[in-house]
Amino acid sequence: MRWMAIPLAWLLFASLLGSLVLAQYGADSSDGQGRSDNRLLRQLFDEDQGDRRSGSLDDDTFERDARRREQVLKELRAGRIETANDYYHAAMVFQHGLSADDIRLAFSLAWISAQMDSEDKGHALWLSAAAWDRIVLEQQMPQWYGTQYVSDGGDSDFRLYRVDENAVTDQERIRFHVPTLEEAKKRVEKLNRNPIEQCWRTVACAGRGDGAGFSWTVFAAALVMRRAKRHGE
Repeated sequence: MRWMAIPLAWLLFASLLGSLVLAQYGADSSDGQGRSDNRLLRQLFDEDQGDRRSGSLDDDTFERDARRREQVLKELRAGRIETANDYYHAAMVFQHGLSADDIRLAFSLAWISAQMDSEDKGHALWLSAAAWDRIVLEQQMPQWYGTQYVSDGGDSDFRLYRVDENAVTDQERIRFHVPTLEEAKKRVEKLNRNPIEQCWRTVACAGRGDGAGFSWTVFAAALVMRRAKRHGE
């Protein structure tokens, strides 16, 4: 299983990083020392979700995404990401990045959030699965959980990106608050009937942590490809 070496290295790294964070702050977002959620990170998260709910994706959206990522990095460097919610909010901002490094950071932050919050970690587990699938997608390897949908560009339909059906079971998908593989396959038809409406619904659900299982960034990239082909860019 040589193809698994790189993503598994990231899993080990995130697990180690999570252990170090837990050792410092404890296993809950409320650590008894008066730490509260970072308001700026919550604001950035809300703005990120608002852009997705608007149903409009353009260059201005991607510029706002980039500015939000820079703000999150400043908070990270300053040591102001402390609670489970902080890590989750930061992870969601980076999940909508465009580079492999953005997605690796999204996965690491989401995984830490899931380990810190013992009561309400479904949203962080979902985001961990989605970010993991994006990591392997970026390396052109099959995804594990079935959260990523892609298009060939132009006016072609969306399809579920290929899945390694032996990587995880449906029980594991359920544990990570993502749909079963069969449910993920059934969503393709709905997605192609009304991609904007379907995607904002899934992004909204992802923000609430109930595991809708769709990556907006893959959808956004596909829309950009469609637009580029129409205009001959």
